[in-house]
Amino acid sequence: MLLRLPGLADRFPEHRALVERRLAARPARPTGGGPELRAVLGELTAQDTEAVVTAVDPAPGAGTDAPGRAVITPAVGLSPRIMHVIAVPAAMAGKDDGPWGLASCHRDALAAADGIGVHSVAFPMLGSSLPVGEAARIAVRTLAATPTSVELVRLVTPDAAAYAALTAALYGPARFGRD
Repeated sequence: MLLRLPGLADRFPEHRALVERRLAARPARPTGGGPELRAVLGELTAQDTEAVVTAVDPAPGAGTDAPGRAVITPAVGLSPRIMHVIAVPAAMAGKDDGPWGLASCHRDALAAADGIGVHSVAFPMLGSSLPVGEAARIAVRTLAATPTSVELVRLVTPDAAAYAALTAALYGPARFGRD
């Protein structure tokens, strides 16, 4: 598999572009009834989706009341609807409820999307207080296993390391049982 050759994309930039085009054309197909999942290296607000998820501060009055809960607000000046979630606060990192809180964010955002009838959602990398690989695995595992009417989820990040972690979580050997 081309992605397992470290350094090849660095030595041949045209090869990197080819790999990224092929990955974009080959979405992850979850087996648990979840949506089609895609990793995107780019800006969240530039996505052509019906809804965008954003992380908010857990301070009182910030828009939602508890970690893992999603609240929908109008997207003033933007075409998608906005769903605000409190991702894993830094104080919870490393505790037993940290990963659970991150999974809950993804599940509740999908439930909120179902509630307003949208079929495509863009998520940022949530859970910045967790290691990026762990946050990516939790996001992919949770989204793939959550029954929903949402057909497409884009996991969007402007960060190359987070994109690599998302790509590994989506297309890695453990995800699809490849050698």
